[in-house]
Amino acid sequence: MSKKTVRVKLHRKSPDKLLKLLAQIKAKHDELGAASPLDPAEVAAIDAIITASLPKYEQAKTLAAQAQSLNEQVRVSLGIGKGQTVNTEGTGLYLIAGVRDQLLNVHRTNEEALSMYGFSVVIGSAQVGRPKKKVS
Repeated sequence: MSKKTVRVKLHRKSPDKLLKLLAQIKAKHDELGAASPLDPAEVAAIDAIITASLPKYEQAKTLAAQAQSLNEQVRVSLGIGKGQTVNTEGTGLYLIAGVRDQLLNVHRTNEEALSMYGFSVVIGSAQVGRPKKKVS
C-alpha cells in the first residue's frame, strides 16, 4: 500500500503571490464568519500585514519602474544604450574615446601615461610576420 503525501506550495519569492494569498485567506475567513476554523487573532495579524505591506509594495513597484527608466536615460547619455556605439556623438563613451585617442597621440611612446587619467592600460606584445594557420 502506498503512503499518501501532501505538499502545499508556498510562494516564498513572490510578494505578489504572497499578498494575493493573504487577501484570499482573509476573504474566505470573512465569508465563513463564525464558522471559520481560523483563529481570529491570526486573521487580524494577516489583515495588519496586508494593510502595512500593500501600499509599500505598490510604491516599490512604482519606484522600480522609475528607477528602470532613469537607468535607461543614464545608459543612453553614457552611450551604452541599445543600438549605441562608440561613434554615437554627444555621449560619454564617444567623448572618452576622443580623449583616449588624443592622449595616445600625445603619449605615443609612453602609453602607460594614460593611466594617470584613469584609463586601464595593458601593454603586451605580439609576434609579427607569422602566417596564420589555415583551417581545413
